[in-house]
Amino acid sequence: MLCRVLDHGDSAPTCVGWFAALGGVYIAFREYYVANRLISYHRQAIADLSGNENYESNYADPSIFKRTSQKSGGFWTVADEYKTADLKAPTLFWQPADNNEFATRNRINELLAPKPGFRHPVTGESPAPGLYFIESSESYPNGCREIIRQTAAQRKLSLGTIDGKTIYSDDRDENITDHGYDVVRYYCAMHGTQPRQHERRPPRNSFAYFNALLRRQQLLRIA
Repeated sequence: MLCRVLDHGDSAPTCVGWFAALGGVYIAFREYYVANRLISYHRQAIADLSGNENYESNYADPSIFKRTSQKSGGFWTVADEYKTADLKAPTLFWQPADNNEFATRNRINELLAPKPGFRHPVTGESPAPGLYFIESSESYPNGCREIIRQTAAQRKLSLGTIDGKTIYSDDRDENITDHGYDVVRYYCAMHGTQPRQHERRPPRNSFAYFNALLRRQQLLRIA
């Protein structure tokens, strides 16, 4: 199951991350990171990188869906600019992602922590993390670079020191570039943190067991 995630920037870089849900884990496998370009350029470049792939979902920073007040004449959004047919570039339709900072930060930490329910997508080893990144290289130039670097660089805002120990706020340090990190946040916010659990069948001689058996028999008679 493939997904694209957008963090649009006007003066800042625009970042798109491509993710795959595979074998119970999540993999960031492609990155687009370009500044100082028109939306029509971004649209064409994202479409070219996507090729003929089919996506289960396309998420974006919820701020691109906001209109300014009617008093200011705001009837158009950045999201509208990505999907309008007026531009000579493929249309892109985005859904607003969850921007809950604290919940998504914890979700990323949960996915990066090795757990018995996760298996490494290459080696099959377990316990393993639930989130992986394919790094950019000469042989694979469209892999992740800024997404990895910025995710690793994030830290809480330092409030000072007490007795030589640094005290941190719950807020993130805004001086650290986060366009690539936000893409990871939006993706993880819209997906689960734990391996999918197998459906548990009710034990024999239980009420739930006989109730399910009766329902199956009724369905067979109807068929």
